[in-house]
Amino acid sequence: MAPIIGTDSQGRKTYTFGYTGAPEIYAGPSGVLLVEAWGAGSGELYNSGWPLNQVIDRRSYGGYAKGIYTAKRNQTLYVHVGGKGEKSGAAGWNGGGAAGTGVGKNVWSGGDGTDVRTGGGLDSRIIVAGGAGGYVPDGKGGNGGGLEGGKGVTNSSLDDNFNDTGGKQGLGGKVSRLRDTPPYDGQFGKGANGGYAGVQPNGENGKPGGGGGGGWYGGAAGQGGSEKGRGGSGGGGSSYIALLTDGETNSGVNEGHGKVVITVISSNTEPTITLATSDNRTLYESDTYTISGTSTETDVGDVVMVKYKVNSGTARTIASPVSTGAEFPFNRSLTFKESKLFDGATAVTGALAEGTQHVLTVWAEDDKGGKSPEVTRTFYVVPNRPPKLTVDPITPKTDMIDSDSFEIKGTVNNPDANGVKVHYKISNSAFNEVYTSDGAGGEFTFRVSLSQLMIGANSLTVRATDHFGAVDTKTITITKAGNVIPLKQAVTRYKMLPPNGTAKGVLLWIEREVGDLVVDARISMTAAGEPEHFVPMTKNKTAFVSEGIEEDEYLLDAGADKSNIILEITEKRTSTASEKGITKITGVFA
Repeated sequence: MAPIIGTDSQGRKTYTFGYTGAPEIYAGPSGVLLVEAWGAGSGELYNSGWPLNQVIDRRSYGGYAKGIYTAKRNQTLYVHVGGKGEKSGAAGWNGGGAAGTGVGKNVWSGGDGTDVRTGGGLDSRIIVAGGAGGYVPDGKGGNGGGLEGGKGVTNSSLDDNFNDTGGKQGLGGKVSRLRDTPPYDGQFGKGANGGYAGVQPNGENGKPGGGGGGGWYGGAAGQGGSEKGRGGSGGGGSSYIALLTDGETNSGVNEGHGKVVITVISSNTEPTITLATSDNRTLYESDTYTISGTSTETDVGDVVMVKYKVNSGTARTIASPVSTGAEFPFNRSLTFKESKLFDGATAVTGALAEGTQHVLTVWAEDDKGGKSPEVTRTFYVVPNRPPKLTVDPITPKTDMIDSDSFEIKGTVNNPDANGVKVHYKISNSAFNEVYTSDGAGGEFTFRVSLSQLMIGANSLTVRATDHFGAVDTKTITITKAGNVIPLKQAVTRYKMLPPNGTAKGVLLWIEREVGDLVVDARISMTAAGEPEHFVPMTKNKTAFVSEGIEEDEYLLDAGADKSNIILEITEKRTSTASEKGITKITGVFA
């Protein structure tokens, strides 16, 4: 049955739920709600009959609870309205304990608790109003709580031993005196069933016990009586408001079935969002992907969180201001690199596949559960591709000397045209740059001197690196074979630097080993800027120095000061097996 919708004295919308014996759903606005609940009562106005024909009040009353609850957007609240206790009644649908059974009569079941839940279980209750306990003749069930349910009563002090206590905040009602074996203590959300009564020893009928009231914790049940014919009345159930603000409870205020009234104090308005990010964009390496737009939350004081996610990834917050009621901007710049989107140094996605449509989802939600419609943008990515390097085969060469060099050629192609450089190194040496391009690359060439190689195998590594650090490397092996050829003649030149910057002549002494070695000296003495001009030096004499060593003296007079002076010495041997050589060269400038 749908709730009755009305307005209170302040013009606020109300939703009133009566007893139906089944859960109902609150489908009104979310936001700040005043929730009120009344627990179910039990008992009756009892006519004692002949001879006094008195009307005796055997009614016990359900409790009352209220408080403020903030319902989030699309949150479902389940309303459970309790039914009143009945004469010889069965257990209620929402926690009221059954009346005891046996040979007696005029025993009542406990009233149900009344509650509102966020789910289907007892643990999801946000408010509970306790139900009343059931009565027995000459007694009265305990009222529903309050934070604690009332205790059942009778008119006899002896019989009061069998009356039982109400539920509390942390445990159910307890029996006053355990006479029978069944469990008569109240449980979480349920009052206990009344006790069984048999026939007294004198043959008279005993009295069953009254049922415990339902509630946060149910009341204990009255125990069945065969001793002196009396049974006990049930305790009332406790109420609960711990999850509400401005909560309040009262015990013993409601007769009959329970009730729930939900009053909308202020409904929550959903935020709105406008997204400026472009659709169907393709991102390349190091591109910036900006998430920007505006959002509006008309509920002043609400905290508004603008969030985004990529594909089915983690939701992340872009902005979270406190609403002033005005539109506010949001902006977050992500960078696409290494196949992922980064927020600063933090990767906010895993690797994004090329050729796949990716989805950006942006929305706003407030701290009251309001949420804007989700806005999406699609995008694609082209991750950075490494350059492609090709090195041409090297043609083997022979009869080379260390001063000779050979050419290395190749091509480099950068498919993303974001710039590329080529370096090379030999074995463990440092890399040297030999080519650079600001675009897609091209052909490159460089030369390697034979003197850079060692005898044996050498590794030549060529490396291409694009603007973002992607690399392609080729390594080839170059073998340098040693082939020493003895020489009969060698020419050596020396650059000579006069202390005063210029000289008119040179006097030279060359010490050599005696044998088949023949030494000739030539010299070029020119002014600065003039070409070299070599002329023979005059050999004046040869002198003995020591055993096996002779010294030749050479002289040249240029006749004028010259600054560019180069000495050329030629050594000749008659046999390649000869080991004779020059041991010392000295001289003076004139």
